[in-house]
Amino acid sequence: MALEAVKGTTDFGVLFASMSMFLVMAAMGLSGALMRLMAERRAAEAGMLLACGFTERNVLHAIIGEGSVLAILGAGAGCGLGVLYANAIVSLLASGAIGTIGNARLHLHVQTGSLVLGSIIGAGAGFASTWWGVRKLVRHRVLDLLAGWRALGTGGRSARFPVAAVVGAVAAVMAVALIGLGLAAAISPTAVFFGGGFALLAAAMCACYLVLARAMRRPMGRVSLGRLVVRSAAANRLRSMLAVGLFACAAFVIIAAAANRRDYSQIDIHDKTSGTGGFALRATSSLPIRYDFGTATGREKLGFPPEDQALFDAVNVYSFLASPGDDISCLNLAKAGMPRIIGASNAFIERGGFGLQGMAAKDAEGRPACRSRAAGRPLRASWSSLREREWCGGRIPVVGDAGSVQWSLHSAPGKTLALPIGGDRGLCVAGVIPNSIFAGELVMSDRCFRQIFPSETDPRYFLIETPPGREDAVADALRRNLGDAGLEVRNTGEILNSIISVQNTYLSTFTALGGLGVALGTFGLAAVLLRSALERRGEFALMLATGFSRVHLVWLLVLENAGLLAVGLLAGSAAALVAVVPQLRSAEASVNWLLLAALPVAIMALGLLVCTAAAAAMLRGNLVEALREE
Repeated sequence: MALEAVKGTTDFGVLFASMSMFLVMAAMGLSGALMRLMAERRAAEAGMLLACGFTERNVLHAIIGEGSVLAILGAGAGCGLGVLYANAIVSLLASGAIGTIGNARLHLHVQTGSLVLGSIIGAGAGFASTWWGVRKLVRHRVLDLLAGWRALGTGGRSARFPVAAVVGAVAAVMAVALIGLGLAAAISPTAVFFGGGFALLAAAMCACYLVLARAMRRPMGRVSLGRLVVRSAAANRLRSMLAVGLFACAAFVIIAAAANRRDYSQIDIHDKTSGTGGFALRATSSLPIRYDFGTATGREKLGFPPEDQALFDAVNVYSFLASPGDDISCLNLAKAGMPRIIGASNAFIERGGFGLQGMAAKDAEGRPACRSRAAGRPLRASWSSLREREWCGGRIPVVGDAGSVQWSLHSAPGKTLALPIGGDRGLCVAGVIPNSIFAGELVMSDRCFRQIFPSETDPRYFLIETPPGREDAVADALRRNLGDAGLEVRNTGEILNSIISVQNTYLSTFTALGGLGVALGTFGLAAVLLRSALERRGEFALMLATGFSRVHLVWLLVLENAGLLAVGLLAGSAAALVAVVPQLRSAEASVNWLLLAALPVAIMALGLLVCTAAAAAMLRGNLVEALREE
């Protein structure tokens, strides 16, 4: 049982891998582009081998074999660096530097199988990037290859308008459809984020490619620095798209993580439709409280003094029977063996609130198991469903927090919970409440609760409805008079913030992943810029000979790469913001727009610094020698 509990409720490695896929794809693009540049530089060598009798397969295998060795070495190095990075993240989580995850004590646990699998996948990605980068080299004529890499660049590349246009259109339609379904609450925000975000990024990349291809086909017209910048970026579409893709993926991860943060500090805790249900306070006691302190008689029997009695005018207290059990919220990293159950009274069921949602489900015979007129669509449910067993086909209906039901119990409305309670009938999720104070327990009717837990006769769980501004006074009175019973009183807004802080902590780690993407993008941009400047030294020498100054050439390189950087940041940021529209519409969305705007600006400044330094370094020396080699 202990080993089963420590497996946890959710494999967060899957979440990290999902967020990392955007960066993995960007890294594969960078690897493939660098391998292609390396292969093109080896054109003369490949031509010599072909002229001497080697087959195309022999030459291709030789170059791919060289790249494969690099991929294996890179996978081994990445495996060790990945462990160090994971240890740093876990250490920061354990120290509370980037947030907290409940009260758990964390340490890094490394499994050999994970290292082996990660190394194999990393090496496989390297093999694929290598093959993509060199696959076209041996398709050139032998004479063209013997002429060297400069000759390969003079033939030009055809722009694949139909393919890019079709892919971009399909991706845009998919993104609009997914986001529309997310706004209508027909699918989960997670599906919208990953599916819609990927589709938006693909559409943006295709649009960028089409713009560059069109710019290459248009007449040059009057020569100006701006037109030269666009023309140069269009002439090297592969490298331009690589720079755009690297920063688009990094910006997507960073902006999406920042935009998903939540803060309940400003929530109206008296709003009956919010996650607090209109209750300002929640109280739990270690010992059962026999008398109802929501009534004057009960408070008198419990020994409340007259001055405290007056504080409870217009205060409503709803009592719940509570069973022993495990916390099923995200504050508990262990897998809950027996969830905590609370029994709701008829008075609470009649009151309602919390924005309860249900979902139509079908039984084994394909008939609706829950009363609904819109099968498969989220809908407003009623608390009265807790008193109707036929609503769930004879099973005992329960209500829970949406996040806890999905991630801790791995269930959904209309489904049966595989728990060791409820007898042969089992429990059925009659409805869920998004972002609620019921994150740690399940709610069932008082009548069903007494049948399952007959020994629990007095309440130990209380929700308190107070007039605005009187919450602290009522809480202090309860602590003074019922502290001996182990009564803990908390503000419901504070409870929601403690729960959402775990999600915000994970978002902080995802932001760190985005930081790796920025580092990757900066390195890729510098590598591409240096390689491009090296190959274009003859071009720059010709421009110097025709009247351009070195300052003009530096500005040409800086503006070209800064423009690509800006386009990538804009595409990634826009895709992330659109993908998280369903979350941004939430009243609890807490987006630091100043920080959100500052991040792309800081990345842009770093990119400009790298571009300027690389451009200035590459344009030093005697460029006339490069002109003589043409």
